Amino acid sequence: MEINAAGSCATALILISETHRKETDQIKAFFEKLEKPFFGAFFPGLISGSKRKEAGFVVIPLPEPVFTIAIPFGLAESEYDALLDRFTAEAGPGIRTVFCFVDAMGQGKPESVSFLYNYFGIGVNYLGGGAGSLSFESFPCVFNEQGMYANAAMIGLSSLSVAIGVEHGWRPVSEPLKVTKATGNMLEELEWKPAYQVYRELVEKHSGLKFTDDNFFDIAKSYPFGMVKIDSEMVIRDPIQVVGNKIHVVDEVPEGEYVSLMHGNMTSLLEGARAARNKSALQNSSSEGQFSFLFSIDCISRSLYMGDDFDAELSIIAGDGEVNGALTIGEIANSGELFLEIYNKTVVVCRW
Repeated sequence: MEINAAGSCATALILISETHRKETDQIKAFFEKLEKPFFGAFFPGLISGSKRKEAGFVVIPLPEPVFTIAIPFGLAESEYDALLDRFTAEAGPGIRTVFCFVDAMGQGKPESVSFLYNYFGIGVNYLGGGAGSLSFESFPCVFNEQGMYANAAMIGLSSLSVAIGVEHGWRPVSEPLKVTKATGNMLEELEWKPAYQVYRELVEKHSGLKFTDDNFFDIAKSYPFGMVKIDSEMVIRDPIQVVGNKIHVVDEVPEGEYVSLMHGNMTSLLEGARAARNKSALQNSSSEGQFSFLFSIDCISRSLYMGDDFDAELSIIAGDGEVNGALTIGEIANSGELFLEIYNKTVVVCRW
């Protein structure tokens, strides 16, 4: 176990490598020894002391109380609102930050995040991400002192002030393409043609590489999609496998949206990390107090793409200090100004 923060602790944020998910007896014994309220999730990777870790725990003391509730996916919005009505009454006034860790492979994740934003709207900060494993199988991966949950979101409400920066560093290399058929996370048609046919032609032309039966992810990790958003930079969607002529992406691409093929390299991605850090620093400098703890939600596939060079990204984020956090399957963040999004291949830097 690694404890990576100093100062007082009102609530513990616990990040656990998914490699320990079957060690339930040991984890429960650890939870029972905690004297403070806690919440957290399992992730495919951790950031500890500005280094990527594939095993272990990171325990982060939060200086303000966080009131937590597990909300199952699949509720109607009215049911979701009713739960939050009771929950916010218990938490009391002065909510500034909403934590949201979700089962990345759960059914109903996009609706849950949308309901959360519809309830709280702008004016609060959102921070969290997709929990789980690169096996892409749902398991009880979010938790608080009441238990562990699958197919659910762990929501935390706090008066904690947070400065947030979000960037990715990917650049469009195609014109926007209309998504003419999609079901959930399955992209079926682009411009009325089979999605994989269109994607393969664009990627092979740009990269000079050829897809085979067993190299899709090796090439696709350099060529995500970008959803075109008004007044915001593109939201990245990560293709992970081909099913026939359909493309399975990590998070939903709604039918009728427009997407562009994106590409990046180490230079552009590190520029994205630097921009995210600078955005959080700018918010920090304009806040009433100075925040000293540095936390990052970074995408696991971004880490896989960079390989050994990922340490350079963490070094940029950390600057002269130290960063801790999680490598997620989808990033959830908003500084209280724009619509809440689920991102892919994106880096989130925050301070408190």
